[in-house]
Amino acid sequence: EDVHDGYFSKDRKGNFKDTSGVTQADDSTYELIMKDKERLLDLNVPLRFIFSHSALKEGWDNPNVFQVCTLVDTKDSMTKRQKIGRGLRICVDQEGNRVNDVKYNMLSVIANESYADFAQQLQTELEKEAGYKFGVVEQVSFADIEITADDGSEKRLSQEDSTKLYKYLKDNEFLNKQNKVTEKFHLAINDKTFKVPEEFEPFNHKIENRIKSLSRTIEIKNKDKRQTIKRNKEVFDSPEFRLAFDKIKEKTIYSVNIKIGNFIFNAIEGISNMPQVETEKIRRERSELNVTKSGVTHDMRIREQAIGSIYDFEKPTYPDLIRRVQDATSLTRKTILEILKGTHRVDRLKEFNLNPELFLKQVIDIVNNEKRKSMTEGLQYHKTGDYYVMTELFDADEVIGYRDQNVLKVSHNKHIFDFVVYDSGREETFAREAEVDDGVVLYAKIPSNFKIDTPFGSYNPDWLLVMQSEEEHKLYFVAETKGSSKDKDLRGTEKAKILSGRKHFEVLDTGVKYELITALRDLKK
Repeated sequence: EDVHDGYFSKDRKGNFKDTSGVTQADDSTYELIMKDKERLLDLNVPLRFIFSHSALKEGWDNPNVFQVCTLVDTKDSMTKRQKIGRGLRICVDQEGNRVNDVKYNMLSVIANESYADFAQQLQTELEKEAGYKFGVVEQVSFADIEITADDGSEKRLSQEDSTKLYKYLKDNEFLNKQNKVTEKFHLAINDKTFKVPEEFEPFNHKIENRIKSLSRTIEIKNKDKRQTIKRNKEVFDSPEFRLAFDKIKEKTIYSVNIKIGNFIFNAIEGISNMPQVETEKIRRERSELNVTKSGVTHDMRIREQAIGSIYDFEKPTYPDLIRRVQDATSLTRKTILEILKGTHRVDRLKEFNLNPELFLKQVIDIVNNEKRKSMTEGLQYHKTGDYYVMTELFDADEVIGYRDQNVLKVSHNKHIFDFVVYDSGREETFAREAEVDDGVVLYAKIPSNFKIDTPFGSYNPDWLLVMQSEEEHKLYFVAETKGSSKDKDLRGTEKAKILSGRKHFEVLDTGVKYELITALRDLKK
């Protein structure tokens, strides 16, 4: 009751009615929701869910709307746009500062009608009227991709590299005239024949993922296509599966022993050797256009001129350096001060005044990267004596799939359920391979409620498999399917979670082997 409220007031007959907010029945709620909105941001006000049938109309403005539930069929696209628009604002914290992080700025619409056409129409209008580009690969689309090399150094694609990749995609017809991804690219991905130029080979996996993310359409799940999932009793009750489950059922807790001296030293070295931070500059380019009878021609000669530093035009404002680093890294002020003071031999701190935001971004990235490394190296898992219950973990009611979207019908002699619910095309391919491979005795997509606690968030591995070797031995695997089987190709947190998962299964010491793979053939090796 503390976190829910609304202003559906009743008339004398007990019916709910819309009100203007001036009746005694809804005075307090109306005042808070409609007039005293700043209080809603106060952490001392527990209200989190507002229920109303008129708050989404004109005149109501709250940037922190994250769920919109429509209770009536809305035929008018303007009304739909108005309602959804309430939740498409950049949210704010309790001080009213904009929070740009994508993970918070996510709107969920719970609808009782098809929003697919509306979403497509809205996207088309945004492209046409506002100049947004959806599903388009541009020359700069790959300029920020980073990997960790074998020697631990960070490598990043430049804008020039991105332009080369863009030209390669165009020349090989992976992009059409509108710079949208073609069917040829998707076929190459499916056949595992997509390759980038040799100089970009270490970035191949991340380039693939970037192109896929740019070619995605808005996903709408249709409740009418929801697939009922049933447990496969024959496989579930088999001795092989019970033995396999026994090998992974015990829960663990972790402890972290960070060698703080090494961490501080590595962070100091990273900051000392980071790219040079320079003042943002304003530059002007000048060229000539000639209007003739044949049309408008462009004089290819361009004269570029540096006008000056941005601070020549705007007085600089400096954020709280220590606090910003502390908020982003969760380290103590004492440790942060040691790290920053340790860079005095190369005097990197003076660059903070040149470009505070760029300096902060580079420092925070380096410190968090070193923190991840130190935590992973010092991570230890311990058995708790607590266990998952097989019937609760593999509960068919908790597995949700949608026909034509994320379910695969499978045979009755290998998988725990009659359908595999997959999260990606790679998982679908893996399930199809497991179905037809005689070496796979049984397999199961590990449910999302199987969680391994890590310092980087909970981790849910993909598959549990029982395989038979050529010597007729039973082999037990937990497998994580990714686009690359090399740790260095993974993002920082993703890599840290996988290393944590590996340590978790090592401490169980039950004969189950944890593997990072791209396809079933990696396990068969």
